[in-house]
Amino acid sequence: MRIHGEHAIVLGAGMGGLLAARALSEHYAAVTVVDRDTLPEEAHPRRGVPQGAHGHTLLPRGGQLIEEFFPGLLADLEERGVPVVRDDAEDIHFEPLGHHLHGAVPGPGAAIHVPSRPMLEHRVRAHLRRVPTVRIVQRCAVDGLRTTEGRVTGVRATGPDGPLDLDADLVVDALGRGARTPVWLEELGFPRPDEDTVKVRGAYSSLQMRIDSRALTEKMVLISATRTRPKGLAMFRHEDEIWDVSVFGVAGNKPPSDTVGMIDFVADFAPPHVVAALRCAEPLTEPGSRTFPASRWRRYDRMRAFPEGLLVLGDGVCSLNPTYGQGMTTAAMQAEALATTLRDGAHDLPRRYFRAAAKPVRDTWNLAAVADRAILGPAAGPLPLPIRALAPLGNTFLGAVATDPVLRDRFLRVFTLFAPPASLGTPGTGLRLARAILAAAPGSTADGAPDIPGVVRRSVTARGVRFHVTESGSGVPVLALHGWPQHHYAYRELLADPPRGLRVIAPDLPGYGWSGAAPHRWAKEDVVEDVLALLDELGLSRVLLIGHDWGGWIGHLLALRAPDRISGLLALNIAHPWQSPATLRRHLWRFAYQPVVAFAGVPLHRRTGLVRRLLVSAGVTDSAARVYADSFRDPVSARTAAQTYRSFLLREMPALARHPEKRRASVPIRALFGVNDPAIHPALAAAETARARDYTLERVPGCGHFITEERPDLVRARLLDLAEETGLSAEAA
Repeated sequence: MRIHGEHAIVLGAGMGGLLAARALSEHYAAVTVVDRDTLPEEAHPRRGVPQGAHGHTLLPRGGQLIEEFFPGLLADLEERGVPVVRDDAEDIHFEPLGHHLHGAVPGPGAAIHVPSRPMLEHRVRAHLRRVPTVRIVQRCAVDGLRTTEGRVTGVRATGPDGPLDLDADLVVDALGRGARTPVWLEELGFPRPDEDTVKVRGAYSSLQMRIDSRALTEKMVLISATRTRPKGLAMFRHEDEIWDVSVFGVAGNKPPSDTVGMIDFVADFAPPHVVAALRCAEPLTEPGSRTFPASRWRRYDRMRAFPEGLLVLGDGVCSLNPTYGQGMTTAAMQAEALATTLRDGAHDLPRRYFRAAAKPVRDTWNLAAVADRAILGPAAGPLPLPIRALAPLGNTFLGAVATDPVLRDRFLRVFTLFAPPASLGTPGTGLRLARAILAAAPGSTADGAPDIPGVVRRSVTARGVRFHVTESGSGVPVLALHGWPQHHYAYRELLADPPRGLRVIAPDLPGYGWSGAAPHRWAKEDVVEDVLALLDELGLSRVLLIGHDWGGWIGHLLALRAPDRISGLLALNIAHPWQSPATLRRHLWRFAYQPVVAFAGVPLHRRTGLVRRLLVSAGVTDSAARVYADSFRDPVSARTAAQTYRSFLLREMPALARHPEKRRASVPIRALFGVNDPAIHPALAAAETARARDYTLERVPGCGHFITEERPDLVRARLLDLAEETGLSAEAA
């Protein structure tokens, strides 16, 4: 340890100031931290950190650096009940730019510690006080600098006992966004630093809540704003099962400042189970609101002249859009730059330090600026050409990240500030990105999906399939599986007006609608495994199931394969799997269309006018028929439809003829059947032939195959009946 001076003073006892003091303690005989607040003896908020009530997190890189400054501090936090995110994919719900990155966890060797801001500052102060050469002076307001011949030699301050002068070899301004250095520079005859800015025009409202851990298992919920939705949500579970909940808007969108209004503000995009948990939570504080006009980077690193004896650290150098949660980690990296610079001596210290600190700041600034530009567009203000060029690619890049675990892990290393953004520019990353983009067919994203009021859409990857999932409502989960040639829109009536107490989840099955292609040829047992994996990814241990056509067939197989996951099945216009060879032969002529679909399906489906006319003739409205038919413009969807029938004709039907289904269903099954169905006869769903403990068939006169289109009212009623029969209605309500 090299001593460069007798005394250093740090202005501000926030995170930046505390870390700066620890770095200085290795190189100055004495270090004094001054702060105008009365610093609490316990982990309580304080006036000087008004943003302390808003959501905070300590990214893995920040945690690593703080542990290096204060060995044992992270273990101290854990002993005090601070949650830690390591490798459990259910701990985080992360949606940057509208893409759900499931599995977005630090992984082995890294961790995200989630202390409240008061807890983190309290423990860092406690560890800093153990350093014998450091003194913390509270209730001391800084009035100005003391200088001699242009060099800073101390500060003028007012303490509890009146004015005082403090001599110092070095003063570090860590007063945060309100840092005084630009004004002091002008007083000393120096110019103010240039400033890079991004106009965020942000506002956020926050409060603390107690949320039942059974209602919300995550430890963090992070949903960024998007280009079409200028608002987002950040939630952090802290010690003592207390949550910081922050809702925010950008581009001038200001969230409400009351609890009910805050929840309503996010209800149209947050996952339904999160909204339901918030509505049942216990508020512990009144909401507080703040604004954030712009991100600002004061370019001290570009100044040609700067007074000796003065440095700036923390938000006084760079204040970022707070919705990205990078502020404390950026301050820690500046403290590391200070420590590294001092190891080489105190000569020419301001120039060397500011240039060293600019390197990590630049990476963090560019990452945030690209995201802000992607969300805000030109309204973000004038930005360098590379940022303007990269921002439009953000949505495409994160869409690829959502489907490729390797890309996801590389992106997370950059987002958590473990790696610079340039690390994503490798040939290997570029190749994986290109593959993901090529694999994403035009219909495999939510772009262009039909509008359904109140529906939340997200992308969830399970077993290599990128599912497009729509959902609405809250309560008991209902998984709604569509058939051919439809997608989630078949359940638009349920999604637009979910029954009270039910959470309706309608995914597009692999290759249909806006889901990605399946890595198999649509063998039904494989699709069953896909759906079970999707349930795992969604964190659903048990669901009520509704399935139409092939969705109903998959539903029967799910009930046989995993009865512990299915509370009950409402099967719509689909044969059950317990068919005898004689029954199959008697109705074989009804399947005459299937070879045509199986072996000429791709060109036929891509003739969307033909598909539309067939659907209209079967009782589907013209507008809905267009929605279904247009999805087959995507060759992936057309191939999927052909594979659905090809695998059935060549593999599954012969297998059923040779080895009829012997498994017995133990879950309640209610079959609802439009009797005018030309393709499937109600006899194929007869209760007499079903090997099920509790199976009934209801025939619906005057209705054809597409019962969700023709009788959505009856489908809704029977779903509610099944929920009541299975004992879920009371829980749901």
